[in-house]
Amino acid sequence: MKFSDASSQGSITGTVCLVTGASRGIGRALAAALAEAGALVALASRTGEALDELVEEIARSGGRALGCVADVSKWEQVDSLYAIVRREMGPVELLVNNAAVITPVGAVEEIDPHEWKEALEINVTGAFYCSKRALETMVPRRKGTIINLVSGMGERVFARFSAYSVSKAALIHLTRILAAEVREHGVCVCAVDPGLVDTGMQEQLRAMPAERVGIEMHSRLIQYKREGMLRPAAEIARQLVGVIRSGALSLERSGELVSLGRLYAQGSLRVQGRPDPTRRH
Repeated sequence: MKFSDASSQGSITGTVCLVTGASRGIGRALAAALAEAGALVALASRTGEALDELVEEIARSGGRALGCVADVSKWEQVDSLYAIVRREMGPVELLVNNAAVITPVGAVEEIDPHEWKEALEINVTGAFYCSKRALETMVPRRKGTIINLVSGMGERVFARFSAYSVSKAALIHLTRILAAEVREHGVCVCAVDPGLVDTGMQEQLRAMPAERVGIEMHSRLIQYKREGMLRPAAEIARQLVGVIRSGALSLERSGELVSLGRLYAQGSLRVQGRPDPTRRH
C-alpha cells in the first residue's frame, strides 16, 4: 500500500488533536497540516506569542485551532491544558507528543545535572503526563491514537547526547508499555521517527562549538545541511498526516517504532529491532 499526500486520504474532519511543542519545527508544521485536513487542533507550547501567530494563521486558512501555553513537564499545567481543550473542543482523540529539548550537549562530566534532569522531564515525563490525561478519556471511549515522536538517537549510542538519547530511548519503551496496556481498549500507541528534518534543533547544534558536539558529529550535521539531506518540516507533517488518515497506524501495529520515511516510501512499517540501511542518523 502506497501512502499519498494527506489530501487524498480518509477524513479526520472534526477530530480533536493535541500537538505539544507546537510553536516551531515539526510541531508547528504538523498542527497546520492537521488543521488543513479538517481536524480541530489544540496547540501546546511554552511560547505564547508563537502560538498566537499560528492560531491566527490557521484561522485565516479556514481551520480551527486553540493555543494553550503550557509546560508539559508540570503536571498541574498539563491538567489545566486538558481541561481547557475538553471544554473548548472536546476530549482529545489524537495526541502527538512532540515537545522536546536536545540540550544539554556535552560529555557527562561537563554538563549541568539540572539541565539533564529538565530534559528528561520535558522529553519523557511530559509525554507520560499528556498520555495519562489522554488515556483517561480514550480508554472508556474505546478509541484514540497517541503518537510519540522519537529519534534514531534513542536507538543508537551517540556520545555527548546523553540526555536526548536516553530520553528518546525511554520514550520508545514507554510507547511499548502503553500499547500493551491499552490495545485491548481500542487505543493505538506508536513511536514515529521522522528522520532527518530541517528544524531549529539542527540549527542549534550546528551553531555549537564543534568540541562540545563532537568533531565528527558536528561535521556530519554541517554535511546534512550542505548536501540537502534535511527534509522540510512541512513535508514531514504532510506525510505524517497522510499516514494518520490512511489508517496505517492501526491497533495491529500499536507499540511499534515506525520509520516515517520507509513507511511512506514502501507502504510498510518497520518494526524496532530490524536494521534500517537507509537511516543516516
